[in-house]
Order: sequence, then structure tokens, then C-alpha cells
Amino acid sequence: MRLLLNLSANRTPVEFNHLHILAGALHKWLGPNEEHDGLSLYSYSWLQGGHANAHGLHFPKGA
Repeated sequence: MRLLLNLSANRTPVEFNHLHILAGALHKWLGPNEEHDGLSLYSYSWLQGGHANAHGLHFPKGA
């Protein structure tokens, strides 16, 4: 299965170590399920359409 997420523009910088936050949001959106505490064989692709500066990542048109 593949999920394609279209994310809106951010208002605050996205931290460079954002993957654990993204995983937490995904678990929150999915809610309780039988697979939650099982083996997780998933990976994340890159967030596209942004740029970086000293404060973090910015996605003015979303990602």
C-alpha cells in the first residue's frame, strides 16, 4: 500500500529531525488498530517543494 499525502503550507519552520513527528501524526490519524504495536515495515519518502535555512524547513506551497 502507498499513501500520498498533500500537506498545506507550514506557518512555522519544520524541524530537521521531523520524521518522528510525522510518524506520530500518522498514528494519531489512523487511531487505535491491531497493527499499532506490531512490526512496522514502512518508510517515508522526501518532503518535496521546500527550502531550508538555519531555522528549519519551509514549504510555502505545501509539500
